[in-house]
Amino acid sequence: MNVLEQWQEFYKKIIDICEQYSANKYQQLGEFKQDISGLSIYETYKEYLSLF
Repeated sequence: MNVLEQWQEFYKKIIDICEQYSANKYQQLGEFKQDISGLSIYETYKEYLSLF
């Protein structure tokens, strides 16, 4: 769970950056269109993060 908690901080930052610099306003690099590594694991267990 420790790793997921640390990962959650980075995930939130990535989402904020993607939302702030949307494809509608900026020409994005290919990395912006790639899936975020570990997202499926995070989505599976995110409800349990608040328990720890």
